[in-house]
Amino acid sequence: MSYQRTEWAQLPTEAREAVERHTGQVLSARSAETGVMSAFAGMLDTRHGSVFVKAVPTDSPTAWVHRHEARVTAVAPLAPALLWQAEGGGWSLYGYGALAGRPPSFATGSQDLRPLVYALTVASGHPWPIEISKKPLSDRLARFVPPGGEGALDGRTPAHTDAGEFNLLVTGPVSGFSTGRCPVRGRSGRTLPCWCPG
Repeated sequence: MSYQRTEWAQLPTEAREAVERHTGQVLSARSAETGVMSAFAGMLDTRHGSVFVKAVPTDSPTAWVHRHEARVTAVAPLAPALLWQAEGGGWSLYGYGALAGRPPSFATGSQDLRPLVYALTVASGHPWPIEISKKPLSDRLARFVPPGGEGALDGRTPAHTDAGEFNLLVTGPVSGFSTGRCPVRGRSGRTLPCWCPG
């Protein structure tokens, strides 16, 4: 499911007020140019700095995705900080630390590949938080595993299942994750074959 993007000024007054209780007055807003899962996604500039906000109608079928992302991001390494969560005007809203960066290049020989490998290696070295329940990678991809390969995807570390260019950020010499939407429990290193160039 994807959304037609809602602009900041189009959000219900109650939703904007819920955000400003955390941020103070919003001086300007810039909608994100990429992404399909958030009805609202954008950078808000306030007197106290910038914050990246994602929002979705609370009764949306995809609202659970945002709740899961917030829970994972709160404990994930190299991810933007989850600053707050709010409800207002029938919307669920999530505020994340603003990161200055750009999407990586996956081209052969790209200088972005080394920091990307580092970021994914760091992430896969952390244990999956047992309090967060989601279908593990071994179950999600079971129908693609050849006979005799059962157990190849079992594990207890995060595996990002949508490590595309718009879900990652290069922020200088280090890369990080711009979204925690798609991590699941899996075996360490199982993200890498999904995007490394051949």
